[in-house]
This record gives sequence, structure tokens and C-alpha cells, in this order.
Amino acid sequence: MDKKRKEYIDLLWENTLYGQCVFAGLNNQTNEHEKIAEKITKEYPFSVEEAGKILASNVNQKINRGEFIKYLKYMETEEPDLLQYLYLNTTFYDEMLKIN
Repeated sequence: MDKKRKEYIDLLWENTLYGQCVFAGLNNQTNEHEKIAEKITKEYPFSVEEAGKILASNVNQKINRGEFIKYLKYMETEEPDLLQYLYLNTTFYDEMLKIN
């Protein structure tokens, strides 16, 4: 995957509150994870899981399935801990697999 395209996909989700919540969880920053999760549920009328689904839907509108598969393969080799965390702990991963 082209580095610029990978960075573009990262920017679509990593800098969101949901992305921040994922990284706090990944890094075992329990207090920070809880603060961000609480902020999500206070600022928006939905749960953290629903936020993952909505974010995935938005990302799906900007990339195609082939790009997402390349992104997953990149993460598999370069960011395996993040990929595993997304797979085991989030709705974002599952929703992204529904991409057209």
C-alpha cells in the first residue's frame, strides 16, 4: 500500500474521538479510555460501539474494499497489535468488512 494512501486512511479514523478511544484501550490507558468513552456518549446520542459503526460507514464512503484489504494487510505486518485490538474489541473492524 502506498504510504500516502495509508496515512489518508489513518486520518479518516485515528484522530476521531473513537480512534483516540481505540488507542487508549490498545495502550492499556484505562482511565483515558473511560474518559474518552464518556465524552463520546455525552457529546453524541449513541454508545462507543455505535460510534464505531457510524465511523466505519463514513470511511466506507471514501475507500473501496480493495483499499481496505490492502490496509489490513499493511496493518497485519506493520501494526499487528492494533489490528488484533480492532478485531477483538471494536465494532469498527466488523463494519469495515462490510465495505463494497
